[in-house]
Amino acid sequence: MKNKTLIIDSYPSFGGIARLQHLVPECLENAERLSYASSKKILARAMNLVYLYVIAQIRLRKCNYVLYMHPYLARLHSCLFSKVPYGVLAHGYEIFKDETGKLNGVFKQADTVICNSRYVQRFISDKYKASKIVQVYYPTVEFPRNLDLNSEASYKNSPGPGMAKNSMYVLTVGRMSKFERYKGHDEIIEALPSIIERFPATRFIFVGTGDDEDRLKRKSEAQGVGEYIDFKGAVSDLELAGLYNNADIFLMP
Repeated sequence: MKNKTLIIDSYPSFGGIARLQHLVPECLENAERLSYASSKKILARAMNLVYLYVIAQIRLRKCNYVLYMHPYLARLHSCLFSKVPYGVLAHGYEIFKDETGKLNGVFKQADTVICNSRYVQRFISDKYKASKIVQVYYPTVEFPRNLDLNSEASYKNSPGPGMAKNSMYVLTVGRMSKFERYKGHDEIIEALPSIIERFPATRFIFVGTGDDEDRLKRKSEAQGVGEYIDFKGAVSDLELAGLYNNADIFLMP
């Protein structure tokens, strides 16, 4: 039988980890993608149904290898599919919150563990004693071939309202969700008054949207630093590449 890989991930998905999830399968031959809805409501109330759906699809598709894009989805794999090897894509947040060690068996029995940073790689090796292949694949930025680094995609050539061309730009890219405040937008806003006092030419660029965006805008105004932050919202790949290329610092505390 020809080798067949089943990739299990969630949708709708966007952002840095989602980009990595979409890039990894492109390196695999004869791979099929199985996606399930990943809203907070589903994950909180119907996780058992997600498990059953995944199990049924693995049996139905008769695959030789399964790649789980989220560690928690692999918790039942070794019990039900001991003869089918599997791999796991490890994200920092999903493993750091595993205080009770529920994912211990997942990483110990996985044939391959893919991490998004060397820090995560060391964390998994130390905490879970993963003995199989632990690889690092960095979430990268694909620069469009038609990107002109001296064009309007350059933030320094085309700064936002109130922004000066000679400013030092600090870039933060991330979803602004009330469920993901660990990304650090609040900490940046709270630290801004003291930063501006020492480095008055510093300007901050926030790229991303979400249900917490309006609250963060109000908070920046209340802190008296609204004029120092440009909330860009969602941007094109071309503009994002220009922002990365021209930022002096990338910050995600």
